[in-house]
Amino acid sequence: MRQHFIQGFLLITLITNCFSDLTWANNKPETQVTSFADIIEPLMPAVVNIYTIKYNKRRQSKDNPLPELIPFEEFKDFFKQFNIPFAFDLYPNLHAMSLGSGFIIDETGLIVTNYHVIAGSDEIHVKLSDNTELPAVIIGRDPQTDLALIKINTDKKLPFVSFGNSNEARVGDIVIAIGNSLGFGGTVTTGIISSKGRDLGSGMDELVDDFIQTDAAINTGNSGGPLFNIEGKVIGINTSIPAVSGGTNVGIGFAIPSNKAQNIVDQLKKNGKISRGKLDIAIQENTKELSEALNIDKNYGVLVVDVKIGGSGDKAGLKRGDLIIGFNDKEVLNSRKLQLFVAEAKIDEEVTLTVIRDSKTIDLKTQISEVKDNEEEQQEEENDVPLKNINNKNLLEKSGVVFTNITEDIKNRFYLDKTINGLFVVEVKTNDPNIKLIAGDIVLAINQESINDIEQFNSIYKKLKSENKKNAIVLVKRKDFSMFMTFPIK
Repeated sequence: MRQHFIQGFLLITLITNCFSDLTWANNKPETQVTSFADIIEPLMPAVVNIYTIKYNKRRQSKDNPLPELIPFEEFKDFFKQFNIPFAFDLYPNLHAMSLGSGFIIDETGLIVTNYHVIAGSDEIHVKLSDNTELPAVIIGRDPQTDLALIKINTDKKLPFVSFGNSNEARVGDIVIAIGNSLGFGGTVTTGIISSKGRDLGSGMDELVDDFIQTDAAINTGNSGGPLFNIEGKVIGINTSIPAVSGGTNVGIGFAIPSNKAQNIVDQLKKNGKISRGKLDIAIQENTKELSEALNIDKNYGVLVVDVKIGGSGDKAGLKRGDLIIGFNDKEVLNSRKLQLFVAEAKIDEEVTLTVIRDSKTIDLKTQISEVKDNEEEQQEEENDVPLKNINNKNLLEKSGVVFTNITEDIKNRFYLDKTINGLFVVEVKTNDPNIKLIAGDIVLAINQESINDIEQFNSIYKKLKSENKKNAIVLVKRKDFSMFMTFPIK
């Protein structure tokens, strides 16, 4: 009996193990990646090293926010240490050099890189994977997306790579970075996509807010190089690393997504420049204090401060004081978002703006107009006329700020528009941080009501105080700009 039990137990165990093995066999991966060599080998020849030469001893401009400069002597010694060839002796008067990466996108020698790699350079040199060095010329550049298109001339057909669809990339996907890391050309690193849609907050001029974040090692010199997916398609252009890293990798790097880059590259290839749209309005960030003072129940969106007559915003029916909260059914959280939406819209495209006006939500339609090459805002003359000898007869002090009427004398002394009406800020006597006005400002309106003189301003101020209002909203003109400010009622 015991023997039969043992035999039965062994039979059941054997059958169970067989099923277990069968289940594992049916569910095990069809392929196991043990090497990336077959993927990387055909990609390497299309990735190039870029060296730029700067002769003039000038400071780095703000147009080049991510410089990768090495003083010439240090640069020379660095490469000599590792026996890396480069014809330095041809350039005896070098001040500094920068290094970066790029990738060839067609057989004729078109190369994509970062704008900051080639910005301000006097010469651009490209080193191919076979150590051939060729001069390059700039086809087009776009500082706002930190992208540039350059070209080398050669008689032979060059290997090239293609863009992939960055929208299809997912967090956790394997990626491969190839570039001129620390001057060591042809450096390959791998990792995964750590995150997507990163906004680095570089500033209002920066028009990329959806960077790909990766843990593939990216160092100084990788800028402009490709970030490949496992299929060998370019899904990103490596562009920056956190400032805290001091130029070395800390496991976080950022790449411009290919879907954004390809559109820019196509425009640069076709026109040598980027065409962007505008709404012809001046805007300002909305704040909690502004919302409360304007009786708006939204703490996001952008306020319309001014509307250019005859411009796109004017044709849409936008008015000063409107709060824009939507653009083509996409939420406008802040000024940067609106700027990005407008920049990405096609010229003459009809768009829908969702605004709040007088506590009502309305939709307005308009066409995006193009920013012209020679279009620059006219700036008023700087004036250093001291704020003294102002006629002390018509002065009004409220909340620590001294106002006066705008007279012909003030218009002449401060080069003001002859048609302007409002109050002139003579002096700010308080240190209250809630007071944003400064001497020389012009107050055009209070709580959406235009102001002509100090008596009118005083009357509105007293009324707000009697209603226990904590703040008023003043529309202020400061040199070239107009803006809304909260003004404490005390």
